Amino acid sequence: MRLGALAALACALILTAGCGGGDPGSFAGTGPLPPPAPPVHTTRATDIVKPWVTTSGAKFVDQNGRPVVLQGFDMSVGMSFLAPTAQRMGANMARVYVGWNQIEPQAPKDGHYRWDSKTLSKLDRIVAALQAAHINVLIDFHQFHWSPYFAQGTCSAGKTVCRGSGVPDWYYANGRFPDNHSGRAHAEAAFWTSEAPRSQAYYKAFVTMIADRYANAPNVIGYELMNEPHGGKLGDSTEATNTMLAWQAPMRRAIQKVDPTRTVFIMCRGGGEGVGTADLKPFGSLDHMALDWHDYFNGGSGGLDSAGDNWVPSWSDTHNQDTPAYTGTEASQARVLQVPLERTRQWGIPLLVGEWGIHTGDPGAEEYQSQMLQLFAKDGVSWTRWLLAKGGGFALLNDDDTLTPEASQLAATMRAAASQ
Repeated sequence: MRLGALAALACALILTAGCGGGDPGSFAGTGPLPPPAPPVHTTRATDIVKPWVTTSGAKFVDQNGRPVVLQGFDMSVGMSFLAPTAQRMGANMARVYVGWNQIEPQAPKDGHYRWDSKTLSKLDRIVAALQAAHINVLIDFHQFHWSPYFAQGTCSAGKTVCRGSGVPDWYYANGRFPDNHSGRAHAEAAFWTSEAPRSQAYYKAFVTMIADRYANAPNVIGYELMNEPHGGKLGDSTEATNTMLAWQAPMRRAIQKVDPTRTVFIMCRGGGEGVGTADLKPFGSLDHMALDWHDYFNGGSGGLDSAGDNWVPSWSDTHNQDTPAYTGTEASQARVLQVPLERTRQWGIPLLVGEWGIHTGDPGAEEYQSQMLQLFAKDGVSWTRWLLAKGGGFALLNDDDTLTPEASQLAATMRAAASQ
């Protein structure tokens, strides 16, 4: 057996091993961990309602087993008032994002978890509003810049307001990691390795609470374990990817113990990295599992490396976020999209392109969307476009709530698909 394979196996079996980035002790902070998580007794939800959409092999299917292509938007947990807009545009899917830190902003106290009632009420409202609009929901456990604890220290130059989501700041409140880029990178690596028993216990309580809460919501089709997981000091290797996947596997089992009817969505590393050599063996059976893969590729001469794992020549050189005008080709887009398509076919699980897009108003935006929509239609790929909101960037609504040209193009496509 090759050394790389041995290392990956060790990661899958012993999560406290610091695979892909050195001795796990090198990731440890300078202070104690949070107290042990209060125990959670995971049991099957008592009021499970069959979801409108589930999986069968590599396809999403309805309750009658007919293939379904999901099309729609990413939406913030607080945007329930946009459900009618999504419905008018022809969407049948919303990826609703909410951070663990939003739902558990305070550490447990006296052996009890303190879930935030205001955030949960927002989540209840958007799920109900989308159900009334006949729109399916994927609840995305979102992280961005890892944790609000690191938001200021890792803020981009020139920004005065910086936000992070994901791991609650109380998890790092003792200051064992400094609030800077190096501290965050070490914290990310430790979360998956040396701190895994503690981080998994807290996370299990969070995800199983959500799974139990929405087991009776028929439009909730599943849960995404973590948006764009990053390994920090673990690096960008196959071993790093598989360490993070092995950490996620028990979380999936915990959710399925609560509700075995819904789909658990995974991501490998970052938005689109690590798919080519990812090992899903720690998950066991892949029934009711799907891959979320994010595609902001700029359609140029670069793309994923020969292993299908990392962006070459670099992330910045290959992404719309750092490209002022779109000049890419459909052939280049097809070449990159083929990587997750082939892998999900091999695994026998569905693919969701859960984020894709371009800055509103960028030159070439219409051509970009046309290419992507044609490819999605050709291969029957489900997708959610980032982002149904207003405020610039990738937002699809103008300040007066009217549709941007990009949104109008998407709406025409979705309405046409719905009428078939």
